[in-house]
Amino acid sequence: MLTSHVRCSRCLAVNLGALCYLYFCDDKAKVPIGETGVALSTGVCGKALLAPTSSTLVATDHDLHKKGSLTPSVYFSCEIPENINQSFYRGQVTTIVNDSVFQSSNPMRHAAAMVKLIRGDQTNTESTPKTILMFTDGGTDHRNTLEHVKCAAICLFKELDLDMYIAARCAPGQS
Repeated sequence: MLTSHVRCSRCLAVNLGALCYLYFCDDKAKVPIGETGVALSTGVCGKALLAPTSSTLVATDHDLHKKGSLTPSVYFSCEIPENINQSFYRGQVTTIVNDSVFQSSNPMRHAAAMVKLIRGDQTNTESTPKTILMFTDGGTDHRNTLEHVKCAAICLFKELDLDMYIAARCAPGQS
């Protein structure tokens, strides 16, 4: 069963059709990077592992030996169906891998990525949609109640010369 805000936004996307873009965006877990050829623990404690009983699992501690980490940002450009009952799980997935130290996840970085993705999509269409519907998980870089997220949204709106920009976030734990 879809929640009311998800159903309403899907109805809006179907009604607007080719006049809008529908994006789902999320940052995934940080991937630790260690020394070449040395196994690195991910830091998940107390979890059972699948391994042969004849072997010994050995890995360096992720807190002491990692050189850095990468954070994948995932953008799903949804192909809007003609009917609300059809699948919304078709489209193009773009993953941008960021160095967690020098390319931290922040609203302006996400806005710049969205501009680049949307301008890339615009080369494939005759008419340019002037509406963006965007769903996120509501993390600190997407929480639309925070001032720096609002500022990034305004920049995105002005840069793409949009008529309407709707940013919605999922309920906590439902991304």
